[in-house]
Amino acid sequence: MAGISVERVNFASEDGTSLEAKIYHDRTGMVADGRRSCVLVVHPHPKLGGTFDNPVVVEMALSMVEEGGMGMCLNMRGVGRSGGSSSWKGDKEVKDVAAAVKFLKARDDVGPVYLVGYSFGACIVATAMLSVRDLVDGISLLSPPWGRISSIMLGHHFKNESLTGQIPKMVVAGTDDMFSSQSAFKRHFEALPEPKTKLLVNRASHFWVNEEQKATTPIAKFFSSLDAARDDENDNYTTMAKALA
Repeated sequence: MAGISVERVNFASEDGTSLEAKIYHDRTGMVADGRRSCVLVVHPHPKLGGTFDNPVVVEMALSMVEEGGMGMCLNMRGVGRSGGSSSWKGDKEVKDVAAAVKFLKARDDVGPVYLVGYSFGACIVATAMLSVRDLVDGISLLSPPWGRISSIMLGHHFKNESLTGQIPKMVVAGTDDMFSSQSAFKRHFEALPEPKTKLLVNRASHFWVNEEQKATTPIAKFFSSLDAARDDENDNYTTMAKALA
């Protein structure tokens, strides 16, 4: 990965469990104020082999770097060198994501923080938003498992108030996702409050094999557009303040 620096970090979850993560940086330098936007990417189900080295997870981080930001890939509890044990329903893992957001916000090189949950990770970030919504600037659910069978075990993550409010949201999935359906996608997406946007990629599966960038690049550009809108708002405020001075 030419031009990419990978930083390994460790920190504690909210219950003290030790966690590991990788942060992907651009080696060419920092932005003017020393801070970059950073996406926290949450991997698929740990019981089914999900880790921070999943190709979609890594590509999401790299896509954010290409947009001038940073990407952190987290190993939740019970995965890799992270301590503790994983759970089937993901209730413990919610604490790991919340701790990772707070870890990023405490760094002096991180500006806005965005969340991406892939597959099982989408369930976890949805519930984590209950405790970190004031620290997150945007969220994307990538291939959320909204199918009937998946919902039996994981559906409770989407039956709360975590995604209400003005947090910008993007939902991305493939039309051939075997863990959801287009009707389930439509129903869940319509239930989400504004602001929101969606992307259905024709013939893409849940696993995005050799098609990772079809999912990750639009998400990174979505977050980049939020950064640009925020910068424009700040510029307008500065101009107005100077005019009134």
